[in-house]
Amino acid sequence: MKPETETLDKLYLEWSQFTKAETSKEIALNKRVASLIAVLVECENYFDRHADADCDQDGFIPNEEMKLLTEVREALHGRPSAGNITHSMQGVGAGV
Repeated sequence: MKPETETLDKLYLEWSQFTKAETSKEIALNKRVASLIAVLVECENYFDRHADADCDQDGFIPNEEMKLLTEVREALHGRPSAGNITHSMQGVGAGV
């Protein structure tokens, strides 16, 4: 191996150990994803406070906020669990 190549390889190895080597596009994308997650968390909190449902002979009829809460939770956490649905139903009819 030529001495120049060894030096370049050594410099690259040292450089790669001290940097994550992320491109500016990756950094911008990571910031955008973090921003979207923050907005979705705010939406989740808002819809959680305003979610409500009526009940008739067929069961619960969710209001628009409860429908959107379910969609936001699916986006943030994957499939909604029974705990998410139960939590959303707390305070239904109590004006919460």
